[in-house]
Amino acid sequence: SGMGGGMFNVPRELLPANHPLNLQRDLLPKIPPGGFQAFAVKDDVGTPAKPAAPANVEIAGKAEAPVSAAPKFATIAIESAPGVNPEQYWDKYFSAHTPEPAAVREAVRRLMKDKKYDQVIAVISSALRNRQVQPWMYEAMSLAMQAAGRPKEEIERAVMSAVDFCNNTADLMYIGTYLMQLGLNERALDIFRQVAEQDPLRPEPYMLGLKVARELNDLDALRWASLGILNQAWTKDKAQVWQAGLGVAKETLERLKAEKRVKEAEEFQAEFDEAMVRDCVVAVHWTGDAEVDLMVEEPSGTVCSLRNPRTTAGGVMVGDILSQTSSDNSGGHSEVYVCPKGFDGAYRLLIQRIWGKVTSGKVTVEVTTHYCGKNSITVSRKISFEKDQAKVVFDLKDGHRKESLREQQIANAAGGQLAINQQILAQQITAAIDPSALGSLAADRSGGTSGGSIDGAAGGVGGRFLPFAARGAVGYQPIIITLPAGAQLSATAVVSADRRYVRVSATPFFSGIGSVTTFNTSTGATSTSGGGNTSSSSGGGGNSSSGMGGGSSGSSGSGVF
Repeated sequence: SGMGGGMFNVPRELLPANHPLNLQRDLLPKIPPGGFQAFAVKDDVGTPAKPAAPANVEIAGKAEAPVSAAPKFATIAIESAPGVNPEQYWDKYFSAHTPEPAAVREAVRRLMKDKKYDQVIAVISSALRNRQVQPWMYEAMSLAMQAAGRPKEEIERAVMSAVDFCNNTADLMYIGTYLMQLGLNERALDIFRQVAEQDPLRPEPYMLGLKVARELNDLDALRWASLGILNQAWTKDKAQVWQAGLGVAKETLERLKAEKRVKEAEEFQAEFDEAMVRDCVVAVHWTGDAEVDLMVEEPSGTVCSLRNPRTTAGGVMVGDILSQTSSDNSGGHSEVYVCPKGFDGAYRLLIQRIWGKVTSGKVTVEVTTHYCGKNSITVSRKISFEKDQAKVVFDLKDGHRKESLREQQIANAAGGQLAINQQILAQQITAAIDPSALGSLAADRSGGTSGGSIDGAAGGVGGRFLPFAARGAVGYQPIIITLPAGAQLSATAVVSADRRYVRVSATPFFSGIGSVTTFNTSTGATSTSGGGNTSSSSGGGGNSSSGMGGGSSGSSGSGVF
């Protein structure tokens, strides 16, 4: 009862060959190491070793008794008398005994091998009632129930008992997928709805929900799954999710109209239109053989980019596809940022040229607020690059995110601090930092008044600002290296083919540590120790050089012996 390595791994050889779990076993979810362990257990039981053939061993002329291998646990004797109710027999046994977990697994394996399915169900049910629970029991009992032809309601109840072992939505998804493989689609759909409610950014519950809804011909489930997809923006690698949701939504709408269900069609049309609304859409267009990247700092302090394509504030970097915005920019390139439900406030854009040449050195920035809504406003501007960068700011009003922006900012700051503590060795200066020093740093980094602004109805300001700089804090990541000091000599020798000559090339190297400047990250004080260092050398057939302040010098020479 358990082959190890993951979930849903009880052997199915005893089930009919045409059973769904045998026909579709390759479709069962793959469990990563350390993942969900319900229905799974390391197979450390095996079959108790049979005694070896008796053998007399003589030690110092004395015959020893035969040695036999004993099992690692005391096996359970299965002695249910004919006519005795298995439930009563095993209830009495488990109320009086607490056998080893391995012994219970071995007893269940023997019963399954003998095809005593009612006994298997009785053993596991009695163990569960007497609080001798093991994770594998739920799947083993469900398989025994299927082999015994028990009603689907009982099988469903056995599988759903494994929910007690779920720690997150991924675990629930495994149970939902297993129920779907068993043909228990109604319960599987309920689980997919629950997962989507707890984690609406996961595509799996919607996609599997669409599959189950089609099999059930459940129109309400089709509406739920398709609208759940359309309410979100999806990254480039999830483009098929968007296309699936859009196709099913249109298909469902046409079906309602064809069946003359006018009121339901109107309601679904309104829900469809609302799902397509986006609080803000930013599209950067350019032409030429070049690569341009877009970064967006949101009011909550989160930064959306190709490295972080989805933020907790709702922003998604769709990449270079425009299918989710229905825009057309034939003959050029684009980067698109979408925020279906965003916070009110200022959104800061940083546009960077990575490589290549942009035609005329300008990009077209198109900002649309309340996209597909009643108050949709689009503003387009051509922005010039300065030092391969362009900056844009626009304001969003009446966004759909009504949570406290301040709480979101604090949560993001705490998450960023935790990431720093885990990934780098750093110090942050908060209250002790000199505001004027940070201002000077911002002025130096901003590089003038480059960039532009999106004004008008979309709102915004342009000018100088430090894009995405941490406000009021500085992080340091020390890099430890070794600086050699003193004289070093490397030499290479080449022997002629006739072994008459040897050519030796010698390269001396002299290095020293010059002046060292110490910077105190707590107080900002600096100090300098030591002085400049000069060294030189020369050699026959070579050249010489000199250095100062931590420099080095070397020379090379060669000779024939």
